[in-house]
Amino acid sequence: MIIEGGGITSPLFFEMLPSTIFFFIAFSLILATKHLMLSEYGIPWTGFGKSVIGALLVGKVVLIVDKLPFVNRFPEKPLIYNTILKKDIDTNERFYV
Repeated sequence: MIIEGGGITSPLFFEMLPSTIFFFIAFSLILATKHLMLSEYGIPWTGFGKSVIGALLVGKVVLIVDKLPFVNRFPEKPLIYNTILKKDIDTNERFYV
C-alpha cells in the first residue's frame, strides 16, 4: 500500500525539520548539563534518546498547532495579538506532551 504525501520527501517533513532541529539542540544542551553535573559525583547517566524523542514529539506538536484553524484569529489586528495567542497555545501543548 502506497501512501501519497508521506516519506522523507514530504513537504510536511521539511516543514517540521527546523523546529525539530532547534528542540533537539536545546534538549541536548540541557541533557549535557545534567550529565556534567551527575558525572561530577560519579553517577553514570545517559539520556541521548530522551532528547531525540522529545525533539520529535515537540516538533510534531509545533506542526499540528500551526495547522489549527483558530491560530490566526486576529488577522486585522497587529501581529503581536497572533504572536501572543500562538505562544500561549504552543506553551500549553508542550506542557501536555
